[in-house]
Amino acid sequence: MTQDQVSADVNETTQNVQKLYDLVLQVQPIPLYKFFINPNSFAESVENLFHLSFLVRDGKISIEEDESGDLIVEACEPPTEEDFQNGLQKIQSVFHFDKHLFDKAIKKYNITNSVIPRS
Repeated sequence: MTQDQVSADVNETTQNVQKLYDLVLQVQPIPLYKFFINPNSFAESVENLFHLSFLVRDGKISIEEDESGDLIVEACEPPTEEDFQNGLQKIQSVFHFDKHLFDKAIKKYNITNSVIPRS
């Protein structure tokens, strides 16, 4: 892979992440699975989750459990340097997602269309 190809991939990922953030702002709050799953493509759902992870990492969206136990996606204000100086710590979580969970979530949330347009 050439440097130009790497730069093009990084640029495309950055654009996809921004598009996802703009979409979150339009549809929030929304159940996590309903947001990122494309019921017609497991691979595209994985890609959507990958792009979503950058927004979580940057503190632009939060994923929190609601009173019914569903994970909900919402935009939020990223933490400031002052927040970190006052003791805020970044933590990393691992998210399990496989074909079985994909199929189960489609049934549970009655997902018939993808919220996220094809890239």
